[in-house]
Amino acid sequence: MKLRGRFTLALALAALVPIAVAAVVTRQVIAASARADYRERRRTAEITLAVEVKRLREQVEAVARTLASHTHPFVGNLLLDLAKQTTGRLDYASEQWLREQSEPVMHGLSLDVLTITDKADRVLCSPHAPGKIGESNHPEVRERAARSQTRDAAHVYFVLEDITKGLASEPVLVAEASRIAQDGPYAVAVAVGRRVQDDLLLAVRSDRRIDARIVASTGKVLFPPTNRDWGVLAGRADHGLAARAR
Repeated sequence: MKLRGRFTLALALAALVPIAVAAVVTRQVIAASARADYRERRRTAEITLAVEVKRLREQVEAVARTLASHTHPFVGNLLLDLAKQTTGRLDYASEQWLREQSEPVMHGLSLDVLTITDKADRVLCSPHAPGKIGESNHPEVRERAARSQTRDAAHVYFVLEDITKGLASEPVLVAEASRIAQDGPYAVAVAVGRRVQDDLLLAVRSDRRIDARIVASTGKVLFPPTNRDWGVLAGRADHGLAARAR
């Protein structure tokens, strides 16, 4: 019998804020001869999505390790400026230099998010959201960085970050990593992130029988499926899977 349509698979990204990546290939006819093909397509889609997520994580982690170092010109100069201050806070000239240099550094590393906080958890730079500069009480950057430093493997989490464009700000899904940069007694927490794009799902969508979407833990659809009948088709697939399980 002919395989017509699509099946359901869900991939949960291990993340600070759980994000679900679901690929669906629903079908109207389930034949015994087609089950092997169905299982293989499902397994292949799972592997493909896992590879894409792993690649994104490794890229972000590599940038975090490079930038969060006292030998990096940008962060290294920042640590030197902090060492020169008797108050423990940057002077006006140093703050201006940081604002001028942070955005070019962010774009030069193909980042969409760059946040640096001092030991008091005050935001020193945030070119993706300038309104946060100077804000206090942001311990999450340092806390995530401290956890990352204790792990051997890359520790990248998925979060919604506010990114400002013009006068508007919108929450954007990013893959983010944090590290501590230290030079003697002076240290800053550095968080870097890259926007999760729809192309993450293109690898599985290359097969027209497969569709995919990204959904936040709240249930909000961040990247919708291309198939307008997703809900109906996914429901049919779930019903078929449940019927076979009984």
